[in-house]
Amino acid sequence: MVNVIIPTMLRKKCNNINDIAVDGVNLREIINNLELHCPGIEEILIYENLINPGIQIAINGEPVTTGLSTTIPQDAEINIIPPPLPP
Repeated sequence: MVNVIIPTMLRKKCNNINDIAVDGVNLREIINNLELHCPGIEEILIYENLINPGIQIAINGEPVTTGLSTTIPQDAEINIIPPPLPP
């Protein structure tokens, strides 16, 4: 399992939890399984079968550069970094 940190602005989709453990071997599977617990989050994170250009995702502190097929190590921590709020 990996631990996904839910950013404040997306917590309403996840019953206001800070983080959640989900299974998956790549980022696509992680997001699909996250959708089961946080309905609607997938449409925010994925656009046209790619990571939404306004969203950044980091695995163990390293930005994802290889897209949804990125392999996720077991016990990893995934951070979802939403775009900055407008001024």
